[in-house]
Amino acid sequence: MTIRLTDPQHDRYARFRLIRWWDQDKLAAARILVVGAGALGNEVVKNLALLGVGSVTILDFDEIETSNLTRSALFRPGDEGKNKAETLAKRAKEVHPAGRFRALKADVRFDLGLRFLSSMDLIFGCLDNREARYYLNRACYLLRKTWIDGGLDTLNGSLMVFKPPETACYECTLTSADRAELSKRISCLKSTEPETKEHIPTAPTISSIIAGLQTQIGIRAIHGLTIPTGKRIGLYGLTDLFFEIQMEVSNDCGLHAAADPLPETLEWLPCGEDAPLSEVLQAANKAWGADSLTWDFDRNLITSLACTTCGETREFVGTENIYRESSTCGCGGVLKPTFSFSYTGNEPWGARGYRSLGFPAEHICCATTPNGRTYFTLVKE
Repeated sequence: MTIRLTDPQHDRYARFRLIRWWDQDKLAAARILVVGAGALGNEVVKNLALLGVGSVTILDFDEIETSNLTRSALFRPGDEGKNKAETLAKRAKEVHPAGRFRALKADVRFDLGLRFLSSMDLIFGCLDNREARYYLNRACYLLRKTWIDGGLDTLNGSLMVFKPPETACYECTLTSADRAELSKRISCLKSTEPETKEHIPTAPTISSIIAGLQTQIGIRAIHGLTIPTGKRIGLYGLTDLFFEIQMEVSNDCGLHAAADPLPETLEWLPCGEDAPLSEVLQAANKAWGADSLTWDFDRNLITSLACTTCGETREFVGTENIYRESSTCGCGGVLKPTFSFSYTGNEPWGARGYRSLGFPAEHICCATTPNGRTYFTLVKE
């Protein structure tokens, strides 16, 4: 390791550099994603800013409420009604002016492209519901991304360190009842509505403790040091008792049982994200002999809707997140979507592109070729 001699009077990170293994340049070069900008997210981002992390993207579509002010270190009176991610990014920039803090007013379930996520060195989960964790976990599994998830409950808190597929993933920790409830939500058109929040009372003390542990483990991960992957670590706040649990891969986990992570090396097609699927398939055929495009590894594309009671059908083509109509028929029956997981060139919606159909920006696409699947992007690095 190169030891940099600096003037302690003018070096913001002089005390950090006294740590034998510390490499401030690694932190300055790190790209971090923080999903959730509430109490935990505030503390994690505050720590990352103080540590001099170079690039932090903060994701949250929610707005600040008055009750957030007692548990979120970087929110101020007068911030009520403002977007959490945007406000947190602004305040973090005040703490670390040289840092790059990007706010995304987006939904983790639908709006994060896999190519974008693959560019992150580390991901922090600071979420308050299972469904958001489920989607983030699925993306991290596909990309082999380490992510550190935190959770709070009154004075209690815990974190889980996932490094899928080598360790247990979030889905491995769910009960059969949890999986059944999630499956019901995900298969329903109403799943585009955020899961109802259960307002669990928490104190700022436990959020700072758990976020501090999350960030400290994250620092070690960035430095390539040992971290407690596959473990859950927590604190019982009324007794000051810490615990550590080894998480096991579940035989009932849909990811470990049936999903393969994506290859680390991706191809590129110079079409652009707005290009019609017909053009993309033509380019993929020319490049690799592809006969179809597929998205069955992470997306559902609705191609029609039918009432389970009267049989009435509705025309709609797009991913679930852009469906804005009612989930029920005029007769009161439930509208059941029909899904398509591929484009072969014969479908009538080939004039539309991935973005028009509702796929996120900076996503990863897939073509079926004579040699198997080829994963590619439409955005050059």
